[in-house]
Amino acid sequence: MSQRSWRNYIELFWEFFWDDFKLRYKKSYLGALWAIINPLAQFFVLYNIWSIWNIRQAGALIILSGIILFNVFSESFHYGMQALLNKAHIILKIYFPREIVVYSAAAVALINLFFNFWVVVVLGKDQLSWNVIIAFLISAVLMFFFGVALALWVSVNYVRFRDLHHIVELILYVWFWVTPILYSIDLVKENVLYDIIRLNPLTNIIIFMTKAIHPGVLEWDLLGYPVGLTIILLILGNLYFRKAVKKIAEYY
Repeated sequence: MSQRSWRNYIELFWEFFWDDFKLRYKKSYLGALWAIINPLAQFFVLYNIWSIWNIRQAGALIILSGIILFNVFSESFHYGMQALLNKAHIILKIYFPREIVVYSAAAVALINLFFNFWVVVVLGKDQLSWNVIIAFLISAVLMFFFGVALALWVSVNYVRFRDLHHIVELILYVWFWVTPILYSIDLVKENVLYDIIRLNPLTNIIIFMTKAIHPGVLEWDLLGYPVGLTIILLILGNLYFRKAVKKIAEYY
């Protein structure tokens, strides 16, 4: 591929990216502020309910950062999954590598992350350290690419099977609760769900973030499993996507 082609594709990525971002908050009075309001509202509700029930195992910063990190994953997955359908009017007219659409749509989650990063900085200033900042950013990158990897697999099929929207929403809801954000994984060691929670690649990412906050260390070995799985899913997902997307026009 020539250098000129790469430049054209990068420009196309940015055009799609800003278009998706503007459409996300079009005709909204609060605009991008919703990117902050949603996780904060979720945090305050869940944190206080956990306090009432006296079963909160994590501090406020751990819960807040966990919710924000999970949202990076769910948004990149959700936005990327819908990308091919939302850009049907362009895909049917001109040729370009279709994965650009998925990556640019998913990247909107990074704008939301940018705003929420400063929420973590402001609200967690008493516990903030370089280890926490490094862990948060690395965890966010992993969450993003894991979401994109899944979006590559699902986006092609979503054009054909629209019910996937509801199925994915249900899966993400359950996935949130089998990710140890509001509780310590040690709390469920005797539970039948423990093995499922351990197999969840997001578990290690959240634990990595948790340990950076308390006791303040970076346990890099925790990232081996989610990094390896994400790389495998991305490589295979791109191969599957490029093969499956060739027949996508007949399903619009």
